[in-house]
Amino acid sequence: MMMMRWTEGSARRTTTTRALLLLAPLLAIGACNGATTQWAQSQVESTHEQTQQQLAAQGNPRFDDPAKAAIVQRFESDYQRFGRTADRVAAGAGAEVCPIADRTRAFRWITGKSLARTVKEMEGADITYVADLDSIRIRMVSGTCDMLRAGGDVSFVADMRAVWRIGDAEGRHTAVQLRDSVYRVTGTMRNGGRAGPFRTIESVVSTSMTRDESGQFEVLESDWEHLNRMMQSPMGIYTYVDDGAAPDSALKMSFRRQPETNQFATVVEEPRGDGSIVGSTYNGNEPRTQYGIKDGLLHGWHKLHSYTENGYTVPASTTCYQHGEEVKTTTCPTG
Repeated sequence: MMMMRWTEGSARRTTTTRALLLLAPLLAIGACNGATTQWAQSQVESTHEQTQQQLAAQGNPRFDDPAKAAIVQRFESDYQRFGRTADRVAAGAGAEVCPIADRTRAFRWITGKSLARTVKEMEGADITYVADLDSIRIRMVSGTCDMLRAGGDVSFVADMRAVWRIGDAEGRHTAVQLRDSVYRVTGTMRNGGRAGPFRTIESVVSTSMTRDESGQFEVLESDWEHLNRMMQSPMGIYTYVDDGAAPDSALKMSFRRQPETNQFATVVEEPRGDGSIVGSTYNGNEPRTQYGIKDGLLHGWHKLHSYTENGYTVPASTTCYQHGEEVKTTTCPTG
């Protein structure tokens, strides 16, 4: 049986809560690695299914804030329509492929942030990120290709491939993922960039790779079908931001759906007014973390709520971070 050797300890060097969201599917897969007998596998599948049903039944977190409540409502409507598979996310795209003169700029059109920033954020999760810019294909759903540069209301579908090399706490690379994404992006372009509210939907399918005895990469597969379903299932990522031109200065909410790995995550981030961001994460409607971020690093109090998932209980904790470094203190500035 071929299995991914990944444990929660592998994520201990991560410096942002976003990192744990990125790694959550791998952690879920890693939790299954110890099940080597048919009986143990049956027990794991049963516990996993129970957790999945519990989280799915909870629905999404509810907010008194009208802006947040409206985004949750919009997500629920959008998810019913577009789901998490590539064909549904790409529905309605034309056949014409837009010419791209600057593929680094196109990366920003698609993801809402620069390639350099993406690489930096991934480094905080011990992930070496490589985007295959040549793989980018953009097709319009509404608007024209020229409007991506000249401006206007647009909706487009984009294909892009990326590679993640994922390291462990000792700096070794323990996993390689080939990630094929289909994006559906809707908003207003101005001066060659995003402006105003934007919605980005991503359907991503990951192919996990490992080295064989000769050092060549091969697709990682298991003779346990439960693990294969977890590794091969598509994830849907829905992101809503109030200001595409300045996403760190506006309310942003993201929703991740991959039931096979018990991903029913919601992330809420909003500016604090002192140059930092305050964030909260949920799985189902259960609060998981509260945190602050400044310049892409944890800054301020980081609070982890205790929860039980897949038969494991995670204890509550409160930690102060200053510019990404853990600090022993009773006060924890955010500015």
